[in-house]
Amino acid sequence: AAVSAGGSMYINSIPPNISPSGTIFLSGSGASFFSFSNSSLDNGTALWYDTGHVVTLNVINALPASDFEIVFVLRNSAQMQRYPPIQVLIIDSAVVYGPVSPVNSVLNSQIPIYFMQRDIIEGSRSAGHSNSFAIHLSANGPLPVGTLIEISGLLGSRSISDPLMPVSGRDSYLFGNRSTWLQENGTLIL
Repeated sequence: AAVSAGGSMYINSIPPNISPSGTIFLSGSGASFFSFSNSSLDNGTALWYDTGHVVTLNVINALPASDFEIVFVLRNSAQMQRYPPIQVLIIDSAVVYGPVSPVNSVLNSQIPIYFMQRDIIEGSRSAGHSNSFAIHLSANGPLPVGTLIEISGLLGSRSISDPLMPVSGRDSYLFGNRSTWLQENGTLIL
């Protein structure tokens, strides 16, 4: 059923995250139907309440009885979480549609990410010689931009710490062809 202007839509059961309460911006084909303030001047916005884990969307243009999409961004916390189904409630005057859960949880992976392959191959163990490492990693799922991969236990190197140590290889561009090397604890961060 279509929902008229003046109604509200609530997206609840959103998992905890680190986005503070406040106005969030919407995109997608349905963004213009909503406003955080009931004003058409603020269309394409909604309110996020971090304490209740709810997004409130005030309907400013009648919702069609057809499919539309709204997209908003909340920042994940640093830890892996399992998520309950997200519920959508639509309130039009005194009529409540829902709860329905057409929304797939896409805030984070439903399963822990781990490396299925973790191989490090040394080029040389001769004292005083350069030692190139070939590192092969294969994860069971995508790693989001900004993920840090820490390889530790590379002790005994005379290479001084370098916050912009060059790396090369087939996929080194994924790390900007740079890494951070910490000599004192033998750690490479990609």
